[in-house]
Amino acid sequence: MNIEKSIAYFKQTFYSDAKPDIELDKEDAPFCLNYSDDFSVFFLCDCGDHYAVMQEKHFKESSFSADELLAIGIGNLRAVADEIKINQNEGLLYFSGSGDFEASLLLVPEIWSDWLAEYCPNGYVAAIPARDILVVSDKHNESGIEKLISIIERIWPDGDHLLSNSLYHQSGQKWVPYKNA
Repeated sequence: MNIEKSIAYFKQTFYSDAKPDIELDKEDAPFCLNYSDDFSVFFLCDCGDHYAVMQEKHFKESSFSADELLAIGIGNLRAVADEIKINQNEGLLYFSGSGDFEASLLLVPEIWSDWLAEYCPNGYVAAIPARDILVVSDKHNESGIEKLISIIERIWPDGDHLLSNSLYHQSGQKWVPYKNA
């Protein structure tokens, strides 16, 4: 596995006390970095006709730190961002294109600091109910935030590749759950 081709990717995190049907050796488990209570950052390697999930053993065999791997994964995610289309409708920004990485684009800082700042001058609130759904509103757009909640309610809990039924906003370089207080 070529770690330098890894792409950072949000995937839902499950926590359970139930005994799994199959136990993996720690080395064979997917390598991931915690991000929120709902999802973590995993790493996919583009193998041409499919993606392979990076395992703990691949990370340990590499000479990279977790921070270096994250920087590589985000750098490769930037290339995917070029394939994503952004449509504006009724005060919301809708991301579409890859079917796999839309939600993960929250990890690409320049999208939020440079590319889209004019559309949400008061900051962003994002809905990422599934891996292929990213919809954003300005933080002061109450109607937009209500629409984001409605999108989540339509997709949750029966959608494919679910991530989170929470809204998120930026806090520094990280996205955290949004509480409309």
